[in-house]
Amino acid sequence: MGLLKIQPEDCSVLGKVILKHMRENRTSLREVSKAAGITHPSLRLYCLGQGNPTCNTLRRLSKVLKIHPVELYFLAHGETIKALASTSEDKRFRAILNGIDRIKEKALA
Repeated sequence: MGLLKIQPEDCSVLGKVILKHMRENRTSLREVSKAAGITHPSLRLYCLGQGNPTCNTLRRLSKVLKIHPVELYFLAHGETIKALASTSEDKRFRAILNGIDRIKEKALA
């Protein structure tokens, strides 16, 4: 039976960052999950945007991906943060929204 490969177009932003790391480091999802201390099925769900990684999970994953934990949190939960912030007229939230977009662009470059 062949391996089921995760395609970038099926991934969340977090998943695309994980796939980029795997491609650049010639590693597998199983190896990333083991290095981060996350189960393989959980990491797969996070990649597909079907899971909700905790702060602790993101902290462990950030060490493997070499991305600051706060950046990884924004990548994993950015859409939720943007939805909440976009309902406010407060200019401080506009800076947050712009920051999330910059983090995403940097991570996927």
